[in-house]
Amino acid sequence: MAPQKLLSIEDIVHPFYNSQERPMGRHEAAAVFDWMDKQAKLLGLEKTPELWHVEHDLPNAAGGFAKHEGRKIGRVFLTRGMLERVFDSPNLNHHVPAGLKGLLGHEMQHVSEMMSGADGMAMRKFPLFAFPLVAMTGYTLYTKAQDRKIQDSSKSLDEHLNAVTEEQQQKMRESGRGDQVDMLEWSKRMALAGGVGLVGGSMIAARMSLNAEFRALAAEVRAAGGAEPCIEVLHKMEKASAELVGPRLQQWTADLSKRSFMDQMSEFYKLVRHELRASTMHKHPSTAEQINHMRKVAAEELGQGLAH
Repeated sequence: MAPQKLLSIEDIVHPFYNSQERPMGRHEAAAVFDWMDKQAKLLGLEKTPELWHVEHDLPNAAGGFAKHEGRKIGRVFLTRGMLERVFDSPNLNHHVPAGLKGLLGHEMQHVSEMMSGADGMAMRKFPLFAFPLVAMTGYTLYTKAQDRKIQDSSKSLDEHLNAVTEEQQQKMRESGRGDQVDMLEWSKRMALAGGVGLVGGSMIAARMSLNAEFRALAAEVRAAGGAEPCIEVLHKMEKASAELVGPRLQQWTADLSKRSFMDQMSEFYKLVRHELRASTMHKHPSTAEQINHMRKVAAEELGQGLAH
């Protein structure tokens, strides 16, 4: 008999760890795909992102992309818990609730920025110890660009820096190191930030992440046609998560107490590492900040009042 899998901290804090994911077909969510097709055109996406179902009961959603033969493929993920606990298992072939439109619009905004390489939230992929390396690489790119600027003053330093970065990225792709292309892009941005890049890299990442989230919240309101459907989804997600995470955390603590000291230290290290990265690399607005921002967008862009 196979040993029972113990609940890990990843199961508690992030619903996409240790979960089964599958692409959803148009036959099971025709109305959603029709809506996403229209939204993709509004966002300037060449192709509608894929829609993936995540087998997990915590309500969550995410936007990202996969790479296939050098191409980026946009993806939006929805957990079973999101569809069941927040939207009461809607018939996605016939109707897309306003709140779900907002949620999809939020994630598709992230996808749009990720596809263009401009999403600040992508900085989450870099651990803290990588920032000195990123900054040093940025310094190397900056030095090369500066040398070119001396030889060709008709272009700005930024233009030379972009050219140098693109050349190095192409060399990486040709040498089979395409997975490091994104690091060069962030190194370039560190170079643009100057000396602050080495010292305050995590703060820059956090600010960029926060700004990306605010842009996605604005897109969410526009997609839903107002702030209130989005706020309702936010409250339902928080309620469902609180009901699920509390018992899970208690079970995780109980399971942990039965394990060896070294295993306990390993689990605690994973928890600290996750929380450290989350707090320094990715800033998510508080509930109050999200609600205020969404209502502000609704008032300024949709003419809906702020009084609630």
